Amino acid sequence: MNQIIINNKLIEYQIIYTKRFGLGIYYHPDQQPPFTVRCSKRYSQKKIEEFFLKEASWILRQVDRPINKDFRLFGKVYEVIREKGSKNRIIVDQERVIITQIDPNDDEILNRLVTNLWKKLLKKYIESKVDEYAQVTQKYKVVFSYRLMTSRYGSCKPAGNKITLNTQLATFPPELIDSVVYHEYAHFRVQNHSKAFYAILSTYTPNYRELNRSLKKFGFSNPSQCAKINSK
Repeated sequence: MNQIIINNKLIEYQIIYTKRFGLGIYYHPDQQPPFTVRCSKRYSQKKIEEFFLKEASWILRQVDRPINKDFRLFGKVYEVIREKGSKNRIIVDQERVIITQIDPNDDEILNRLVTNLWKKLLKKYIESKVDEYAQVTQKYKVVFSYRLMTSRYGSCKPAGNKITLNTQLATFPPELIDSVVYHEYAHFRVQNHSKAFYAILSTYTPNYRELNRSLKKFGFSNPSQCAKINSK
């Protein structure tokens, strides 16, 4: 394990050498150490540490980001019931999430059940709102995709009219999901975070500053851990 101090905070990381040409830092809050560097052996320890310092702002944002330990769907906290059964499945009723597993100790299956639920619910929500998004932004025929991310809410590819959303957004209140979507819509017109970008965003969501503050406080979830911590 390697260590570096950034702004008086101890950052621990591992190095995995690969055949890739570049250097990348990846954050996984449920792993130890939480940061992983992937690079070729041509990068010295000094070069890696210089890259950490260069990306200090992003790294500290990940460290300071809160982690949700409640099992939430659209901002509502659910009681989790875990059972052993003849097949793997997850059922949501008004107050509870019931998770049945053939092997309750199989965290890989548990992760898959939870992330698939997030994706299914988020996709259904976005599909119910897509006409509203188009009316507000005057941007039509946008393609949405969904995948689990550890440090981003979403991304936008203007050339392909595509928005990719973090499936964890299914745990967020609807107004925060909408704020992320409108943020990505604004990137269709401006690909950076300049004053022009925020001017456009303010026409979609006039209270975007307040929503951004709420977004940062809400935090991401770990699929298997939030299911375990809240289970009975």
